Order: sequence, then structure tokens, then C-alpha cells
Amino acid sequence: AARQVWRENQPAADIYVKAMEAAGFCTEVVQHDYTVTIKKAAWLSMVRARFWSTFSHFTQEELDAGVAELEAQFQGQEELTFDDRLLFLVGTKPSLTPEQAGDLRSAFLRDGVRATVPQPNSHQGWPIRWRIR
Repeated sequence: AARQVWRENQPAADIYVKAMEAAGFCTEVVQHDYTVTIKKAAWLSMVRARFWSTFSHFTQEELDAGVAELEAQFQGQEELTFDDRLLFLVGTKPSLTPEQAGDLRSAFLRDGVRATVPQPNSHQGWPIRWRIR
């Protein structure tokens, strides 16, 4: 049941990508597959504590029934191993032109923020580092 609830309530990554791009970010979705090995008691404790937001959609009775189902499914196992997947949405702002950097630096200096604008490197344009004083 939890997988079905997750599918029904998990927005597609594309929704976030579009929102980030609308805000001016260049975006990339990075998928990371990995194997999890965890003590069964620790995993069930995380489920009971609603560690994943998926479980916020369950009543206490549904959660208890799910935990009982998992305990029966993995009876006799002290440790569980399964594959998991994470999606990382990476957003970067395009580099500023020297003119934009200068305008931004002037505006922030008026407000007590020091901007360090290093010389551009050949591939990345004008990176800016901020230091608030």
C-alpha cells in the first residue's frame, strides 16, 4: 500500500525543474541508485515514526497494519538489503556579465554587503562570492 500511496502523492521531478527554470536556474536531474543495508528493527522504527512523508497519508491504524505486514514478510531476518534511488535537482544561476556584477556589487555595498568579484576564468564567466558584514 505504501508504494501506491507514494506514487499517488509524489510529484514528478519535471514540476520542480520547470519552476526552477522559470526562476532563471539552469537545472539538471541527477539520479543516484544505491544499495541499502539496515537492521530490520531500525527500518521498522523509521516507518513507525513516519520518517518518510509517504506515511503522513496513513491513519495510525493503516500504519500499524503495514508494519505488521512488513514484520511478517521479513520474519526471521535481522537485516534488510534493498535497492533505493534518489533524485537530486541541481540548479545553477548563469554567470553574471562584468557590468551586472559591478551593478550588483555597488547595490550591495550600499547595504553593507561586501561582494568579491574575481577575474573571470575561461569557462565559467564571472563567479561572485558574497560576504555579509
